[in-house]
Amino acid sequence: MNQVVRVGKLLVARLGDKIRQKLDRYGSLDLAQIGWVPSEKTRINGLVWLKIVYMAVVGTFPFNSFLSGVLSCVGTAVLAVGLRIQVNKENKEFKDLPPERAFADFVLCNLVLHLVIMNFLG
Repeated sequence: MNQVVRVGKLLVARLGDKIRQKLDRYGSLDLAQIGWVPSEKTRINGLVWLKIVYMAVVGTFPFNSFLSGVLSCVGTAVLAVGLRIQVNKENKEFKDLPPERAFADFVLCNLVLHLVIMNFLG
């Protein structure tokens, strides 16, 4: 049992070191053009959890409204992550893509997403 506890502590320490390294690397990135993306993702995640709690408390009567709201938030978060990946200068796959084009793709995809969501609402 003592050995299991030591292994568990070692794994937690390594995991903590990896998370700390990722956060340090994330903090060192140049976010001048898209500094709003992390706060937007946080806001979207908060909205999703708020909608889930509301549905759990009040009920699921307008289920298509709940579903469209959650899918809208999740879709927007996924598109924001895609924007972040495309604009990241360290990413070699999108090195020839200008940031303006990536943002235009983000806006256009968001427009299509929300048109589909509005159509789903009826």
